[in-house]
Amino acid sequence: ITRSISVDGPFPVLDTKEIKLQSGDRIMACTDGVWNELNQKDFTEIKKGKNLNEISKKVESKLKISAKDNYWCWLGNGEKK
Repeated sequence: ITRSISVDGPFPVLDTKEIKLQSGDRIMACTDGVWNELNQKDFTEIKKGKNLNEISKKVESKLKISAKDNYWCWLGNGEKK
């Protein structure tokens, strides 16, 4: 999703694409309040880190200190079957 959802305007038409997740894939959905605050090192850690709870805590700590905007983030993994 690369468009904002506004209460003042029409609901945007969303571009969607269905993809098949593989074991080990990492998914991140976030607002620009997160995206604008993280750097390449942060994204590398999110991508390669093993423990999502630990990664989430680190991201949250950084945002509590540096975020200039409201923020929301969700992290997930592709699951092994």
